[in-house]
Amino acid sequence: MRPELPGRQPAVVQQQSPPVVEDLVLFLADISGYTSFMKWNVETLVHSQAVITILLETILDRLPAGSEVSKLEGDAVFFYVRKRDPGPPPREEALATGRALASLWETFNRKVVELSRSRYCECDACRGIENLRVKFIVHAGKAAIHPVRHFVELAGLDVIVVHRLLKNSVGTREYALVTDGAAADVEFPPEWASCTSREECEGIGSVAARVYTPPGAAGGAAEVDSRLGYDRHPLATKVWHKARWTWRVFTAELLLRCGFSRRPAYRNVPPAEATAAVDPVLAVVMLVAAPITLPVLLVQNTLTVLQEHRDWARSASRGSSAQP
Repeated sequence: MRPELPGRQPAVVQQQSPPVVEDLVLFLADISGYTSFMKWNVETLVHSQAVITILLETILDRLPAGSEVSKLEGDAVFFYVRKRDPGPPPREEALATGRALASLWETFNRKVVELSRSRYCECDACRGIENLRVKFIVHAGKAAIHPVRHFVELAGLDVIVVHRLLKNSVGTREYALVTDGAAADVEFPPEWASCTSREECEGIGSVAARVYTPPGAAGGAAEVDSRLGYDRHPLATKVWHKARWTWRVFTAELLLRCGFSRRPAYRNVPPAEATAAVDPVLAVVMLVAAPITLPVLLVQNTLTVLQEHRDWARSASRGSSAQP
């Protein structure tokens, strides 16, 4: 037997609660259209962190009732809803879940338009905001819920299925893919077109599903912008959006340069890029020059908003006068 050293206390092993298997509805809300075009430079990475952070916060604020977040997976949110019993829920609950996801999609697009129209600069990340979309993967099944320190992990075949379905045959970037196992748990509004699908999951096999497409999803950024009517916002609202976004990106860049915050781990983005943004010398320069550069940025961006608003007002005036 190993003797105890003087003054040394024996280690205390914390007892973990055993895993509990429950019936769950599993959701993945994934931001698409971002990593496919990114160029690996520091400026883009700094601004992309601010963009993705705001959009993830937008998703988290609009989750369906009863949702519990399992984890943030870079540019996706993995969450779930506990089922009260293994059978289908009342239709009212399924409709409420579908309406909540549709509302989340609408709110996400509104935020994308707001960020795109009040963008900080012309780097790849800022110019590419308008291409961002959100898609949903929904599946139902059993999963073991087990705590790991202060985290709650989900494990099981159905957890693997919902993640494997991110790689599918759907040809659009905005959709909700609902497996047959979750068909009774989610019912989208009638304006969401749907069709059947069969997806092949590596190592699992064929999974039957239904793909829902939101109205206007086939349109580009201009159609989304026009439909949501951002141009009709009051000038003061546009100026506020621009000022708030300028301040947030500036402070995010400063913190990242100092090494006080870390860039999220995006899929398909080399992890080595996370440390490339840390530059204490540049951080000091930014901090010293902030009393000058930040007001200049705010004035410059405000003038840009004023010009865009004036151009829209003239265009709208010509359009109304041309109507009979």
